[in-house]
Order: sequence, then structure tokens, then C-alpha cells
Amino acid sequence: MTTNMTAHCKEQSKARKMKKTLFAAASLMMFAACSNTEDVLQNDKVANEGRLVTVTTTLPGDTPDSRVVLTEENSDTDSRKIAVKWKESGETFSVMTATSTATQTFTQTGGSNDFTGTLTDGWTQPYYAFYPVTPATDATAVPYDLSTQTGALGEATNYMYAVNTTDGEEYNFQHLNAIVKFTLNLPENYAPTSLSLVSDRLLAKGTVNLTGKSVAYTNELSAHSITVENPTVANGKITLYLHVSPMAASEASKNTLHFRTHDGSKGYSGSISTSKEIKAGKYYTATVDVTTHDYDYASSTYTVYSPWGLRAWGEMIANPSDNAVASCTLINNMDMGTLPNDVEIEGHAGNWKTTGQMKKSAIFDGANKTISDLRIIGGYAQLNTTPNCVGFIGHCYMGYNNVIKNVTFKGATVVNNLIRNCYIGIVVGYSMEANISGITIESNQDSTEPVFRIYDDNTIVRIGSIVGYAWKTNLKNCINNQDLTIAGINGSNPACNSLWIGGIAGETTTYSSFLQCVNNGDFDVNNVTIKVNWPTRPNRIASGIVSQMVKAQFVACANTGSITAPTQYLIYGIGRDATTNANYGCYTLNYAAATINTDTPATLTGFYDSVSTDVTGVTQVTDFNTDAVVNGMNEALVTYNSTEGLADTKKCDKHWATSNDPNYPYPVLVEGAPTPTAE
Repeated sequence: MTTNMTAHCKEQSKARKMKKTLFAAASLMMFAACSNTEDVLQNDKVANEGRLVTVTTTLPGDTPDSRVVLTEENSDTDSRKIAVKWKESGETFSVMTATSTATQTFTQTGGSNDFTGTLTDGWTQPYYAFYPVTPATDATAVPYDLSTQTGALGEATNYMYAVNTTDGEEYNFQHLNAIVKFTLNLPENYAPTSLSLVSDRLLAKGTVNLTGKSVAYTNELSAHSITVENPTVANGKITLYLHVSPMAASEASKNTLHFRTHDGSKGYSGSISTSKEIKAGKYYTATVDVTTHDYDYASSTYTVYSPWGLRAWGEMIANPSDNAVASCTLINNMDMGTLPNDVEIEGHAGNWKTTGQMKKSAIFDGANKTISDLRIIGGYAQLNTTPNCVGFIGHCYMGYNNVIKNVTFKGATVVNNLIRNCYIGIVVGYSMEANISGITIESNQDSTEPVFRIYDDNTIVRIGSIVGYAWKTNLKNCINNQDLTIAGINGSNPACNSLWIGGIAGETTTYSSFLQCVNNGDFDVNNVTIKVNWPTRPNRIASGIVSQMVKAQFVACANTGSITAPTQYLIYGIGRDATTNANYGCYTLNYAAATINTDTPATLTGFYDSVSTDVTGVTQVTDFNTDAVVNGMNEALVTYNSTEGLADTKKCDKHWATSNDPNYPYPVLVEGAPTPTAE
């Protein structure tokens, strides 16, 4: 049995008063709350017959043709308000209960304000109405999405709900969102072609529980954004009307609205926030001067001034359809923690999406600046989908001759949920024929977050602090001072078929070189389960510089970090199987420096370690900070620099010296090419 119900809508105009207050701080104008003396939405009582529902709206004059109408008179009056009206035809809303398994749709009859729908037999009150029609099945989890609006007043969804508890009682609709008139005062002669807005909660996406007297919102973890292409600029301003989620004053930390603009050659950004409560059904104003210069783009180079500018460069190189050269030069330090965590995967939110691959001939010059609190999120399709490459830069491609230089990463973390052939580094996931120099990795002493989170049940994983995998890549003056910690993406201990981890790189092959590279970070892999045993190839390697170093060259490198791993692991201070190449002037604490492949042996000259070894060229010592050790390594470096045909860029421009720092009693690299020891 079903029951027909007709909803009759009447128009009624009533005066309302609103007060507005503007809050200013520096160049920002905070959200200004305004209050109505009456509810924005009202209803008329009707007789208890036919289950008639009456919804009355207040209109500012003539009948509008948009869903939401905003009336503004003089800015110094209290006449600002939100008014709503059903369109002339085609409006619909859903009716449901707290335990229903499907909703019923009520439809406006053409040319009138009457709504007709069917109630399911067996439903008991209260009934919940929701505008617009929703795919929800009951009133406890109704989808709510403010992340798809364009900034036009009539185009955004104005969510409303009503509760009916008594036969014949009207449906008194109430607002579920507020509206903010957002005005940007632009720099002179600047007309952006794109405007993006990001917020943790104001542009929320989640569900609404309509039961009870209050509405409970459940929002997703990460921030959400909207982008307006070719926004209208009038008198040097952009004006948008944003439907935003209500927020309690206690949640003010999430009441920040970030914005960014660009016109193809320049980018500007900023943010506004408020400590005030954001109430549903209210209208607020926010005005901000656009003054933060993010980047300039000219001569194929992004000159970057702010974290948003760095994000703009990262997004550009991630675009496979844009083949323009896109180099990058930093002007300032980059505190990425000031950006919203609007990239999310598997319950983890970050501020940097793995970029894909650098463009051909592109150069990243950090100009000796620091990028701090970078939270890298992987798990996205790359240009080269096999292997999966995760890092600040996902992939440096063969033949592109990319250069990455002169930058410090402090407190960076990486989250990746891909399960096959994962190459993970803070700087580059997979590097081919690149030149990487002057890189320092530092820790955030206040953070307990694991540096690397990997899928809980993985196949092959290669991890390095700087590079996951290096092929024909030259690394010079790269230093890791951060302990490398690994955890599963879901909090459990991860498992994989194979793990190779190195203090500088996870794996290297085919004539890569490591010149003047030092690892001071500790790492512990006891919590990583290796699922299989490979009889012909080791699948558990942990080394101070790089795990597996086939056809690689190591010159003036050192490891002072400790490595904790189960007994099945192969552990070396520099790396395993330094085959075919000549290596010079390195030392490692606590571990044998390297093994040598007996079929195609490399040569080690001036190597020092503290573990007994019979490898030619390696000397066992207990005290490294001595003239004898330093002189022995420098003599080896002199020999290396005299190699016939060696390019100047590959020569040592530093030499070993004893340390005067009691907290670091090991040889250190200092400026100046090595010279022969005096007789």
C-alpha cells in the first residue's frame, strides 16, 4: 500500500534584518558574520489533511530565475540576507526515514508550487526531506559535497533539509550551508586565467546525519578544492559566491580558505581565516588583497617565491601533455607545512603529489634553500607506470639530462600504496642519466611520523633517502642526516618479497657514480617481513650508501649510520658487489665496506672499515679520526683525480680532514681538491 502526498508551496514576503560586522587584520578581512532577526526560511501552518507540506520563502522583489538569491543594498546597512525560492518548475527533493532502504522523490508540478510524491507503506515518522534529490537510502548518511561549485551564486547546490514529525505538519526547510561573498583585490594589470580555492572544511565533502535535532557532519580527511577557469575580473577584483560548510568556533583551525591564481606567466596566492563560528543559513563577506607572489614563468624557468609556486611547478611537470621545458629556481625557503594537506591516499593526507617525470633538459636549482615539511603522496599513475616511482620528483627519464642541485629537504615523509616494483626516494624515485648534487636530507626532530610508509603487502621495494633507483646517474655532495624509518600504510608492519635499502640510494646499476656522499642516518628494518626466499639472488640488502652497486663507482664516500636488520640480511657499509669499477677513498663504521664479485672484480683503493675483511684495498681500523686514515684516503683521491680523461665535473673538489667536533669524531670532507701527502 502506498499513500500519495502533495506538497503545496506558497510564497510569502516578510521583512528581515541582518547585521554585519567586518573584521580586518593587516591586508585581510575576516569572514563577517551577520545575524537575522528571523529564520531565513519559514513556513505556514496548514490543516492536518492530505499531509500537505508548505514551504515559505522570502523574496527580495521580483521572482528570480536562480535557486538562491542574494540581496545587497548599501554595505553599511543591515539588509543583507539569503533568500530562497523554488523555481517555476522541475524542482525535486527526497523524503526518507532513519531506517528506510530507499528514498522517495517529490516533484514540483509544472507551473506551480505544488509537489507530489509517494510515501512507502510502513514508514513511520519522523520523515526527513532533503534538497536536492539524493542517492542516499536513509537519513543517517546523506552525501554532502561543496567541492564542485564554480563561484556563481545560482550554480552551487544550496543544501536544505526538513523534518516532519506529525501528520499534517509542514516541512520547515532549513539551510545546511552558509554563503561567503569572497572578493580578491588583484595586483594592478593582473588578470588571472585560473583561480583555485582550497580549504580543509569550508569546501567540505562528506555526509550529513539528519536525525535528531542537530545535524552531524562527517567530513573526509583531506582538504578539497575548486577551480574557476577564466574568472571574471571587474575593476581589478574577482568576486565569487561560495557555499561553505558550517563550522564551530572551536574548529577555527580548519576555517582557512587558501587561494591561488595564475595567468600563465605569474602566480599569486594567499589565505583568509576566521575565529568566528560559521552558521548555516547565514551570509558572510571576505575580502583579501592578493599580494603573495608565488612564481614567475619566463625563458622556460619557474622562479619560485612561495610554497604555492613550488606546487605550481610540480603540477606543470606532472602534466604529460605539456612538453615545454620547465626548470625551477627557488628564491626563498619553502615551508610546505603552510599548504593544506589536500592530497590523500589510504587515510594519509599530504601536500605534494608525486610529479611524474621532469621535462627534457629541465634543471631544478634549490639555490641552497630548504624545503621543509614536505609530505609526499604516491600511488598515482606515472608517465612510466612500470616501475612505480615515488618522490619529490617521480622520474628523471633517460636522455633528458636532468639536473637537481643545491637544496635541503627537512622533515620530508613519503606515503605510497602501490604494490609492484616500487622505487622510493625523498628526492627522486627513479633516476636515469641525471645529475644530482648538493642535496642534504635533515630530520624534523619534533616528528615521530615514519619517513616511509609502504603498502602492507608489497612485491619489490627499493628505498633510498635521496634516490630509490639510480641508472647512469651521477650523485655528488649528497648527505643524509635523517634516520630512515619504515611502516605499513595502514599502521601494520609491512611485508614484501624483496627490500633493498640504502642511506643514499636503494639500488644502482650501469655506471652510476657517488662522489663525496655521506650517510649519517640510522635505519632499522626488523619490522619489515620478507615473504619469500630467492635462491639465486639476495632479496634482503641494507647498506650505508647503496644496497646493490652493480657497475657503480664510489669516491670519497662515508657511512657513520647504524643498520639494524635480521640475520638474513646482507649488510654493508658502502654497498654490495662493487663490480668492474675502480673505487677510491671511502670509510664506514661498524660494517665491512663492500663485497667483491670474484668473476668481474672491482678495485678498492684507500678504503677503511672496522670489520675484519680480506678484500684487497680495505684496511681495518678502530679509530678513523686519525691522520693515517685521512692521509690514506686522500692519497687514493689524488690517484682518482689523475685518471686520464676524467672530466673536471667528476673530479674531487673536496678532501678528507680530521674532525674537531666531539659530537662527530670521524673524518669530514672540506673544500679543496686533495693534494699528495708531504714526505
